[in-house]
Amino acid sequence: MTRLGNLEKKFPGVPPAVLLKADLLFSGIAITKDLIEAGKTAAPHFRRVEFEGARHPIPYFLFMPDGQGGETLVLVRPDATGPYRLECAPDGKFVLCEGAQQISTARPHPRNQWFDRASQMGLRRAMAGLEQHGDMLVANLSPACEYWQKPGESENFRCRFCGYGAVSERSKTLGQVMGDASFAPEVLSEFKQILPYTESETRHLYLVGGSLRNRDHEGSRYLTAIKTAVAEAGFKGVIGCGSQALGKDWIQRIHDAGASYGCFNLEVWDPDVWRKVCPGKAKFITREQWLQDMVDAVKIFGRGGVLSAFVAGTELVSGFSSEARAIESAVEGTDWLLSQGITPLFSPFSPTLTSEYSAASAPTLDYFLRLNIETLRLRKKHKLPMNTRFVCRHCTYAQLECDLDLLTA
Repeated sequence: MTRLGNLEKKFPGVPPAVLLKADLLFSGIAITKDLIEAGKTAAPHFRRVEFEGARHPIPYFLFMPDGQGGETLVLVRPDATGPYRLECAPDGKFVLCEGAQQISTARPHPRNQWFDRASQMGLRRAMAGLEQHGDMLVANLSPACEYWQKPGESENFRCRFCGYGAVSERSKTLGQVMGDASFAPEVLSEFKQILPYTESETRHLYLVGGSLRNRDHEGSRYLTAIKTAVAEAGFKGVIGCGSQALGKDWIQRIHDAGASYGCFNLEVWDPDVWRKVCPGKAKFITREQWLQDMVDAVKIFGRGGVLSAFVAGTELVSGFSSEARAIESAVEGTDWLLSQGITPLFSPFSPTLTSEYSAASAPTLDYFLRLNIETLRLRKKHKLPMNTRFVCRHCTYAQLECDLDLLTA
C-alpha cells in the first residue's frame, strides 16, 4: 500500500489531497534529473541542490489537484532520501510518484512574469525584496531583525526557532541599516516600479519584515510601505500587514491607508513556553500586550481580519514532553483566539542550521495532522473559517487550514 493509502486509513476524515500535501511537507521529494528539469522554467526555490557534481535550481512549489476540480499549493522540500519523486510524463507534464506508483499530477509553480520584467529593468532590489507564493506576493523590504544580538550585547532576543533575521547579503542589497526604520529611497522606487506588473499574478500582497524594538518605528515602517503600494503604485489587491502586534492607533492608520487585514504572529500559545521561545517579544512587548493588541485590531479589521501564525512543534522543544499535552495547549489557545475573532494559522517547525533550535527534532506528521483536525473542529464551532480574501489554498504552501476548510465543507 502507498504512503497515501496508509494515511487515508489512519485519518479517514481528512481529504486525500490534504494528506498528500502534509506528507510532502514532512517526507520530501527526491533529487532527480526530472526535478532539475522542472526547475528550468519554475519559480526558483530559495535553495539550490547538488546533483551530478553541480548546483541546480529546483521548483519552489508544486500545484496539485485537490480532488474537487481545483488546485492546492505545496512547498517542495528536497530530500535525497525522500519517498516521492517528480517525473516528466511523455506529454511534457509532470507527475508525482512513489516507487512505481503514480500518485498525482503535479504542476511546478511557473516563473513569475514580473520577476523576468524586474530582471530586464535591472531592479535587483525589487528582486531581492519580493517573492511570489502562488497568488500571494510577499514583500519583505527589511528582512534583518533587531531582536538578533547586537555587538556588545550579552543577550540574544531572537525567536529561538528563527534562522532568517540576521544581517545578510539580502538585507545589504536592500540598503537596510539596523536601528533605522526607514527604507532606502531606491528600494521604494523599485517597489513602486514593479508593483503594477505583479497584479495579473497576485490576489494578496503581504507585507512583512524583521522586527524593531521600538513599535512606533515599526508602525511607521509599515505605514510607509502601505502608502507606497496604494497611493503611489496604485496597487488594487488585498494588502496584509505582517508586523508585530501594534497599538490600536497604528492599526487604525494602517487600515485607513489601505491594509485589509493584519497577521500578528504569536508563534506559540503557552505563556511559559512563549517566554522561552520568543524572548524579544516577551521583553519589548509582553504577551498580555500582544493579546490585547490583537483583540483591539479585530475592532478595526473585523472578525476574521486578524490572523496569528504559530510554529507547530516548538512547544515540544522548549515546553511539553507529551504530544497530547502540547496539542491540548494549542487547542486551548485556538479556542480563545477564535472566540475573540482571531484566526490562528499553523506551520510545522522545521529546524534551520542558523537557529538556536538547529539540533531539535521536527514534530511528527501525526502530530501536525491531529493538531489541524482539532483546529478545524474549533473553526467550525466558532463559525470562523479562514477568510480566503486574505489567505487561501493557492498561497498557503505549508499550512493546511484553507485546504481543510474547503475540502471538508
